[in-house]
Amino acid sequence: MELHRSPAAGKIVAIVFADLLRRRSYTFTPDGTAVVSGGANGHLIAYGRDGKELAHFIGHEGDVWAVAPSPDGRLLISASADQTVRLWPLAPLKGADVGPNKRINPIVTLFHGKDGEWVMWTPQGYYAASPQGEELVGWQLNKGADKAAEYVTASQLRRDLLRPDIVARAIILADAEAAVREANPTFNLADLIVHRPPFIRGKAEVTSPDQRGYSRLTLAFEANSEPLRGVDIIVNNRKIEARAVAVPADFVAPEPTDTVLAFEVPLMQGENLIRATARNDVGTSRALEQKVRLSLPGPLDARGVLHILAIGVDRYPKAKPLPDLTYAGKDAQDFAKTVAESVGRRYAKVVSTVLTNSGGPDAQPTLANIVRALDKLTAATKNDLVVVFLAGHGESGEGGKYFFLPTDLDRTQGKSMNILEWSKIQDAVRTAQGLKLLFVDTCRSGSASNPTLLNDAANGDFAVFVASKPDQNSKEDTALGHGVFTWASMEGLKGKAEDKERNEGVIRINRFGLWVSDEVFARTKGLQRPEYFTGRRGDDVLVQLQ
Repeated sequence: MELHRSPAAGKIVAIVFADLLRRRSYTFTPDGTAVVSGGANGHLIAYGRDGKELAHFIGHEGDVWAVAPSPDGRLLISASADQTVRLWPLAPLKGADVGPNKRINPIVTLFHGKDGEWVMWTPQGYYAASPQGEELVGWQLNKGADKAAEYVTASQLRRDLLRPDIVARAIILADAEAAVREANPTFNLADLIVHRPPFIRGKAEVTSPDQRGYSRLTLAFEANSEPLRGVDIIVNNRKIEARAVAVPADFVAPEPTDTVLAFEVPLMQGENLIRATARNDVGTSRALEQKVRLSLPGPLDARGVLHILAIGVDRYPKAKPLPDLTYAGKDAQDFAKTVAESVGRRYAKVVSTVLTNSGGPDAQPTLANIVRALDKLTAATKNDLVVVFLAGHGESGEGGKYFFLPTDLDRTQGKSMNILEWSKIQDAVRTAQGLKLLFVDTCRSGSASNPTLLNDAANGDFAVFVASKPDQNSKEDTALGHGVFTWASMEGLKGKAEDKERNEGVIRINRFGLWVSDEVFARTKGLQRPEYFTGRRGDDVLVQLQ
């Protein structure tokens, strides 16, 4: 028997708990009308002051070690040995249907790994996550008694399920179902039973390189009601256009109904990591990786083109009271010049496009000019590097969408005209071949302003560097004559980001991101901390120092 004093009623409440549940944690609700007890095997139960069960909170699978309500009595939070933290609504405890059969689902569930990756999701499957956290949660699809279940990760369905806006709204409303109804998404997780993303069977078959430096990659896909829309192939972090070839006559698919495709894949000298994913209208397959070594120089060793697109917006004449900026245009001009001089040494040619308010009619950072410049990035080939730099204002809109604001943004008619959806920028970078880097120097350029940016970088295999964390402003420094982030990025490219201990005479991408982040943090006295995601590109050489 446990004795507790009710803070609301000022009385001693006696409740007898069965030893069978091995109680680990207890709390009163703030109004003192109920006690919530956590115990073994995920048991989390609310009791009235008379000791009768009011409801069961369903979700935890391990012992519930801690439980606490919010001071306003709307929410309950719990932590369990199943390595999750869950948030629950307390309003259902006031309903007329309370009792032993009452079931309460969580509003959201959070998993945070020791490596810093995390994911938070609603019962309907909508989630927010760190760049690689979306690989930590998924669903098993039952394929019958004679077949193994198919596991689908959240990242495979990210186009529809990566919805930080729904997650945030669920917490605000203390009701995940209400948040989903409000957003009215078209995707339903239950549809996975019938409509599934592609599934690559087993291992890919990769032939030894031929004398030209190409391998043949053969893939078998399980029969699916959804037709394939394409296969994306990346070799050593470079997105490539792999040529489809005839399927080898001796290739035996796991099942006669499988779809089999073969591709000619270009290689570079040394170890090559080939990474393949397929897509259909539902989502993408899990990535399949294979390694192959090439002893001589191959097609990917050729020096390509460095494509630079730098956009800086200082003036917004039709968007008052949106303030004009001081250094965005200068940042874009000087950054493009620095990249051409430092990074360009490793490439056969540099193609640079700079859009600022000081440019001519075709070089103004208007919506039309920006879209035209983004479309030109499709000219990049497998040997190229694409660098995109953005400085100016951005803002969030409905559904968690983020917008970059061109100089011809027009709000004189009571609504925003000539705004650029962030997805247009990301799609241009994602679809370009070769290596891709994206730099964003805007206030609150971190994941709150654009909740999917770092995730898209991870999924689209491009590196991204943003000027600040979600709750921070990007500082300008009159002494430097630049935004601090842009200045630090340029200094890093000029040689200061070199890893002196390795003494390689190069600047690698991950080291560059770390140096810039630390330099900005120190120079702003902790007021600004850039974020970056380099993923598999982290060890790639960015600058070859002279």
